[in-house]
Amino acid sequence: MGKKYSHYSDGRVQAGIDSGEFTLEPVGIIRDGNGLIVKHVKGIDAGAIPASIVQVNNNIIFETNLGRYIDLLVKERETVLAGNLAVAYAKVVRKLIRYRDLTDELSELNSASLDVAAEFDVRIDDFMHSVDAFLSDHERNVVTVDRHVNLIFIYVMSGYWRHRSNFKRDSNSKQMLQKIEGQVRHIYEQLLIAELHNKMDLRGSVYAYLFVEKDQDIKQIDVLVKHDSRCETTLDFFESYRNDCLEKKSGYPNDHYSVYRPLMQTGNVQLRLSVALELYKILEKISNLKNLLSELNVAGEIPEADIHHSVDAIDSPFAIFRLGHEIPKPDA
Repeated sequence: MGKKYSHYSDGRVQAGIDSGEFTLEPVGIIRDGNGLIVKHVKGIDAGAIPASIVQVNNNIIFETNLGRYIDLLVKERETVLAGNLAVAYAKVVRKLIRYRDLTDELSELNSASLDVAAEFDVRIDDFMHSVDAFLSDHERNVVTVDRHVNLIFIYVMSGYWRHRSNFKRDSNSKQMLQKIEGQVRHIYEQLLIAELHNKMDLRGSVYAYLFVEKDQDIKQIDVLVKHDSRCETTLDFFESYRNDCLEKKSGYPNDHYSVYRPLMQTGNVQLRLSVALELYKILEKISNLKNLLSELNVAGEIPEADIHHSVDAIDSPFAIFRLGHEIPKPDA
């Protein structure tokens, strides 16, 4: 019986684009010579977490080579984490390195990543209840949250490598992602527009600072609103700002508008902006990781016996679809 699926790695796809065999359309779709979809270009990678890991389009499977992302994760050395968390995180990374190098102790890696993620979760609860608590040691707190998301990524991938299709029944990953996303988004939104007396303080917001101060990049507003649940688009902020903060004092055609805006402490608003940008990166990581979970659920339903691997198939312990006994040889 013939194979049902053709398997392409990211290296194979890039080679196809370079040779003209595959075409990359402006809408972010890569097609083969027959017009079949090979890959959808989904967003951008966020640190060690790719935007996409495996896609099934018709009878074509695209798989990202995770090796370089794992290498990025391993290279991160902790100098900011609290002592006990740094030790625990390093323990998980060492187990990941052992699995990468020796394909050994996968069960231990999966268990350790879950246990250490739980330790991080407890520590994160101590400073995620308010903006002031988070900013009290913002550099260390940002790194702690970021590494917590890394741990969830390691747990998800090691869980899939260990349990394959059965991993879709796992509830820990979904619960951890839902909790940390809610915590990060709350701090992120309060940094951008604080709430005073149950009303958004648009006048003192980071958005207002980016809008009014001519030396700031106003285009950052368009980036930041992506993860602000209070704004569907950038125009939502400008509409609210116009209604609450602009006033024309007379009816004369040449009269100027007055802007109601308090004098901001530059250092404070710049700190809020810089920390919000760091949390934006973490929210991108979380978004990518949620997408990976969905992709793995689909991939887990495909029997590996139905897959025809290309000559450059990913021979790696991190592969979603493992090379079996059939490895095609290049034409003579």
